[in-house]
Amino acid sequence: MSNENDFRVKIWGARGSYPTPGGDYAVYGGNTSCVEVNVGGRKIVFDAGTGLIPLGKSLQKDKCDRILLFLSHTHQDHILGLPFFKPIWITGKRIDIFGPDLFDVKLRDILDTWFSAPLAAFFIEDAAAKITVNSVNQWDVLIFPLDSQEVIIVRNRSEKIEISENDAVMSIHKNFSHPKGGSFSYKISFRGKTFCYVTDTENYQGGDRKVGDFVKQSDLLVHDCHFSDEDYPDHQGFGHSSLGNVVAQAKRAEVKKLILFHLNPEYDDEKIEELEKKGKSIFPETSAAREGSEYYL
Repeated sequence: MSNENDFRVKIWGARGSYPTPGGDYAVYGGNTSCVEVNVGGRKIVFDAGTGLIPLGKSLQKDKCDRILLFLSHTHQDHILGLPFFKPIWITGKRIDIFGPDLFDVKLRDILDTWFSAPLAAFFIEDAAAKITVNSVNQWDVLIFPLDSQEVIIVRNRSEKIEISENDAVMSIHKNFSHPKGGSFSYKISFRGKTFCYVTDTENYQGGDRKVGDFVKQSDLLVHDCHFSDEDYPDHQGFGHSSLGNVVAQAKRAEVKKLILFHLNPEYDDEKIEELEKKGKSIFPETSAAREGSEYYL
């Protein structure tokens, strides 16, 4: 169980688009997007790709009864693991799901479609755990008080926000460059440290100023890096970033450590290692995401 003084990040899935099993993907892993954050005694998870499945198995023995799951968006590679997440089937667990609506469709309705025939053999209502689904938007601020399990959602930033120095605070940025409907990036700040999760965004030449402002001086940045610089020109408009642009932006934003994420499923371990080395040559505090790697803030 997470200690209230912890601020720890663990990668459970770092691939984009679809899972990649096999020996050629053993070093960096083949599961799709899923990142666990333990902060101030809370268990927060970003995205529900197939990496959520091994995370769920690990949580069967964990005493944590409440899990806060934040979705960047609801493309299939980011929700594939949800039906197979073990805590869903454990009585006494509580899973609070947060994420964006898509156009005029509520997040709850999107997930109800995913958990319905003929796509699935069961409904959300069949789960043993208590599940809540909460739509959030890019202007919301979420506060996680240290002395409470409550999640406070401040819907209007003009409201006065009471924040203790021991509270964890989350803010949201919407990336409009990812088709169709964009995706959410998330930032958590706790006791002077900051973690940013930025995936499924396209970082054009010269950088995205809004993303740069959002991640500025963060201690740890997990950022989409789906394409090499050589492959990117043929995939402009696909809604994913390239190595050179990502690393340059991390430098400009004075990020302390950069993790390359949403790795291209067509890139094997050798190709990802090559990207990692090139990234390090520009910005030494660059690493490619590896399943099982942990970072302490």
